[in-house]
Amino acid sequence: MATAGSIEGKSKEARGLHSDGFALAFAFAVLLFGLASSSISRPPRADIHRDLSIGGGLAAIVLALLTARPRSREWVSTITLLLAVAGLWGQFDNYLANYTDYPWLFLVPALLFCTFGSLLRGLRVTATLMALIFVAWFGPILVPERTDLPLSQREGDTVATLRSLAGKTVIELRGPADRDIAEIFNLDTVDLQGQVGPLIHLDLKGRRFHIEPTARNVVVLSPLDAPSWVRSIGIRLQVARWPSQSAVSLEVPAPGSGTPKPREVHEQGGGLQLAIRDVRISETTNRLPPIPCIALTATTGGLPYGGWRARSLRIRDQEGHLLEGNAGMVIGKHGGADVSIEIAPIPRNLKSLRFDLYSDEQLEAATVAFSFDRAP
Repeated sequence: MATAGSIEGKSKEARGLHSDGFALAFAFAVLLFGLASSSISRPPRADIHRDLSIGGGLAAIVLALLTARPRSREWVSTITLLLAVAGLWGQFDNYLANYTDYPWLFLVPALLFCTFGSLLRGLRVTATLMALIFVAWFGPILVPERTDLPLSQREGDTVATLRSLAGKTVIELRGPADRDIAEIFNLDTVDLQGQVGPLIHLDLKGRRFHIEPTARNVVVLSPLDAPSWVRSIGIRLQVARWPSQSAVSLEVPAPGSGTPKPREVHEQGGGLQLAIRDVRISETTNRLPPIPCIALTATTGGLPYGGWRARSLRIRDQEGHLLEGNAGMVIGKHGGADVSIEIAPIPRNLKSLRFDLYSDEQLEAATVAFSFDRAP
């Protein structure tokens, strides 16, 4: 016959299991919410989801420590804390991508609370594991930068050089002397990623670049702005060469060339569709003062991201020289988009316009990468 003590012990054990299960489920929900909301990469929606996820992560840590039981079921508390910290890391990483810094007023107390809270609750193994994770997270920021700049890497006929310019670190991409760098590489695909150890990622792909006016075969990526608390950073540059063949190719007479132009030209291939219509001489709407331009409407189909990506379309003249096309209004529709494009300046003796549309798979297959470690 069960005694009152044994019944009470079983009741406590059942309550302990329930609290453990609730803590684990809550921490797992925080992790899932953190992963889902971190995919929203731009404020202000990212701010709202981030704040909710950080608050939930802190609550999960508190709950894990309150329900902690040393020795008997420490592994439950360890897993719960790991899930909560993983959810917080996703949000802190998202914050870093948006603001090039961490929310230190949230981050430091959370890390200290995890470690010392585990010690105070008698979870020595958990506290040690937390400390090791935080060392792996922030230890690499102390690694010193390289002093032997410039550094160069060659990929075929192109050289990428990491060098210092006016006290700032820049990347120079140099192609063959007799070719324009923009005719070799699709500069809209430039992707710069920074890495500081295994857990700190820096998204540098929004940095601007310029082509050297005296050397058209050279493009210089603007200074790399890393957080002030980082001593060195690993940099990975990815950029796609223009593929030798496009999925869809169209050629239309240039306005004013004397050749009758059709009202609309369309073609499809490789799962993509492209139509060009309403080609005319106009004035730019995005420059002051306005200058003459060729205005047109392009209709695309089969592309992801709402049916339009500037990186997917290349515009050239009859001799194969790249023309500068600026997209204006984009109207998405089922399976595609209508895009207003202005080509300026208009080159002399322009006779025809050639449009090439590329799939993401083609651009990814033509992508080359350059990596530099411990950049200052």
